[in-house]
Amino acid sequence: MALAPAAHGEFALNFSGTTSTSVIQGTTTITGQTPFTPGVANQATGEYVVDPSTGQGYWHYIVGDPSQGFAQEVYIRATAQFCADNSICSASAGSTGSAPSFNLLGSNNTLTGNGTGNPNDVLIRQVVGGTWNAATSTWTCDTSFCDEFIKSSYADKPEIIQGINTSDFTAKFILDMSGILYSNNSTSITAISGNASPTGASITNVQSVINPATGNVISSFDLSKDGQQTHVNGGQYTYTPGKGTLGSGGNYVYVDGGYDLNNVDYTPFLDSVDSNPWTYSAGKP
Repeated sequence: MALAPAAHGEFALNFSGTTSTSVIQGTTTITGQTPFTPGVANQATGEYVVDPSTGQGYWHYIVGDPSQGFAQEVYIRATAQFCADNSICSASAGSTGSAPSFNLLGSNNTLTGNGTGNPNDVLIRQVVGGTWNAATSTWTCDTSFCDEFIKSSYADKPEIIQGINTSDFTAKFILDMSGILYSNNSTSITAISGNASPTGASITNVQSVINPATGNVISSFDLSKDGQQTHVNGGQYTYTPGKGTLGSGGNYVYVDGGYDLNNVDYTPFLDSVDSNPWTYSAGKP
């Protein structure tokens, strides 16, 4: 039997840092900072925050800085503020109480828990490139390459934004799956004009080739107008809760194709230099 999404409010994903007055790191309370997940074995790191409307607790992480070209922010539902040895304290699956679980880029997700979280209990935002306005906490996709993945609702699927902006070529791709539940694989994604604003369950795919000398558009493509016999299946997948903590470790089933999160080698993404503070040393190649 599928588990119903927990009833809870939603935090703002704005890379704003500390959202509470203290951080629980292992058995130590640290005041005035949001941890960036250092690779320290046997130490539970994370800012523990509570939704005042429900009393539900979450672990909060921020990695990177959007003004420097990369940032990721995560809220994941917690089971407890203090994590006892040999226990999992969030809506994710992985090893318990052992050092490999802190190797976030390890290739074995039965140890790390990568990709095993229950998406109904997670908020995520990640930006690459683009321009960050700290005064207004807004991000604009206006650099040569820019990308945003944002899941701002627990129950709904994410929105993916990608852009290319150069003197001779521009492209805008938006797959907006927000408003589609993880139990729904039947909602059709509608192709909309590149000038329209996505409203959920929509796809924007526009490209232009530009003469850099004049700035004139030489040719262009808009999926909503120029696509022939289009078949859009973005967002047509479901998540079935698993036997892990809070329904984690479940299965994704796609209408077309698929992607096996249990068979991903994350080590190519690992910066193995000794000065990298974000990785557990045993996971370095």
